[in-house]
Amino acid sequence: MRRLFFALWPSPDMRRELVSCQNLAGINGRLVSRHNLHATLCFLGEQPDVLLEPTMLAAGDVDAPPFTIEFDHFEVWLKPKVVSLCPTHVPQALVELQRSLSSALVHIGIAAEKGPYQPHITLARNIVIPQPEIGQPQWIKWLVGQFSLIESRLNRQMPVYQVLASWDLKY
Repeated sequence: MRRLFFALWPSPDMRRELVSCQNLAGINGRLVSRHNLHATLCFLGEQPDVLLEPTMLAAGDVDAPPFTIEFDHFEVWLKPKVVSLCPTHVPQALVELQRSLSSALVHIGIAAEKGPYQPHITLARNIVIPQPEIGQPQWIKWLVGQFSLIESRLNRQMPVYQVLASWDLKY
């Protein structure tokens, strides 16, 4: 079994911007490690090894253009106790990419997540509630040109994410 998800995976330059944003926020909680910062598209959960190849083939059939997304504000989510970086406006191309990917997964027997898609980048977990006042982040403008399939493994009780494959977005 593998714990899998599809995500927008930041470039090294984008990752540096995200870490800078984390540091400026003054978050009281456990910061997500630099290597694990991402924006989830679809969470697949625990999947048998036999579904890895069909999952990759399904992702390869997804046809979507590149797009730009602007993450412009922090949100504190009380129930999961996280601080996330979120966009005010969600590009239609991102919505369509997420829907197409979810639909492709349903066709191979992987159930779609329940609830509306809410793009975000989790910056910290296990935050202290109430969280001290968090300022406004620098706007992060991300030109997204690909998406990736990620495997999550536990290493000393901390998740470690590994990119298994990536697919380019094309006009």
